[in-house]
Amino acid sequence: MTFDLTLDGTYNTSFLAANGGTAASAEAALTADMLAGKTYINIHDATFPGGEIRGQLSKTQNVTPEPGTILLLGTGLLGMLSAAGRKWLS
Repeated sequence: MTFDLTLDGTYNTSFLAANGGTAASAEAALTADMLAGKTYINIHDATFPGGEIRGQLSKTQNVTPEPGTILLLGTGLLGMLSAAGRKWLS
């Protein structure tokens, strides 16, 4: 989905009011906060009204993998090595 940051309807009304009341001023505040690493996205739906997916926004890609990612990679590699070892011993 693409959001047009030049439209008032893109912003929460309280964010819009707290940042000058116009889309232009809200866009400037959002952009400044994004560049400062102070923003995140939280996606809500009917099943998870408190938020289903949350992620920090940043101007650069996070190059440090999450611990869970490393664990999944290690588990997968260990499983592949185990399967290969059983096949080799057969």
